Amino acid sequence: MEITSSIIVELENGLNIFNVESQEEITIEFHGSNKHASLFIDVKEASKVNVVANLTNGDYTFLYWNDNDGDLIINEDYNCFTDANLKVAFTDLNDNDLLRNSKCDLNAAGSTAILKSSTLASSNKNIHITANNNSHHTSVDMENYAIALKDSIFNIIATGAIKKACVGSKNYQLTNCLTFGKPRKANIEPILLIDENDVEAGHGSTVGRVDDDTMYYLQSRGLSDNEAIRLLASGYLLPIADMIEDETLKEDLSQRIISKVDAIC
Repeated sequence: MEITSSIIVELENGLNIFNVESQEEITIEFHGSNKHASLFIDVKEASKVNVVANLTNGDYTFLYWNDNDGDLIINEDYNCFTDANLKVAFTDLNDNDLLRNSKCDLNAAGSTAILKSSTLASSNKNIHITANNNSHHTSVDMENYAIALKDSIFNIIATGAIKKACVGSKNYQLTNCLTFGKPRKANIEPILLIDENDVEAGHGSTVGRVDDDTMYYLQSRGLSDNEAIRLLASGYLLPIADMIEDETLKEDLSQRIISKVDAIC
């Protein structure tokens, strides 16, 4: 489906493909109930995109690919109700600036969210992700992986919040950033806000460059500096494709990642 203006979409079972092309700010509102739906959202041309999703009783996978020609602002608002299982995979290997604000609210028991991102930063990337356990027995698992190249800015604030009386809930997050050259900024801020005792939560983060022994080993196998960087970057970013069930789309995304890495690194 081509999306050129604001729209409300009732999700269907199976794979749903959306190509976003609009010079104006647009809002895409998704509704899903009792569905097993996968969405591939390809942002081809846009300056500002707002995504709202209201989901219940089903399995929903949102896969984003930023193929925009210019800078992008994207705001995501996911509302998960009873037994809604959400997966989000956001892939941004674009060499333009990105401002991403993503919020996920688990509003009813049995709702879950797996939130993942892969970012190749060669420009300015600012990302804010918030995942809220607003009901008891809800679960969040967040993973973010980034490559920060020379003179780039990568800044991510990842917040997990378990509200009062949300017993039996889980909120875990992990963010890793691998640097090559000297980025202007590579910053990770993991935040946990816990207002209940009977819960599970944790966070981890790393920022650092590839160690000399790894580079030496790859060079000893005949790889140049750039070839070694491309190999490591691809291996770091490719696992996000594993969230995709459709084998054709998974292969397509894997090839897109490899091609982008080869072009930028």
